[in-house]
Amino acid sequence: MILWTSVNSIEIKKLGYEREDKRLHIAFKRGDIPQEHCNVPEKIYRDFLTSQSKGTYYKQYIEGKYQC
Repeated sequence: MILWTSVNSIEIKKLGYEREDKRLHIAFKRGDIPQEHCNVPEKIYRDFLTSQSKGTYYKQYIEGKYQC
């Protein structure tokens, strides 16, 4: 089950995380299908959720690093 959380971001609408599978789902404001990232540690998800700039955090710590 995906636990979705709406976030305050220019680029990102909401984040979802599946703890059992360590899957991170990112719904961007542009695009209909959320991106899925695999084997994402829960700490990365929590830090992403609380980061000041979601776009910057995504580009620095997630993009290209957790491919499914």
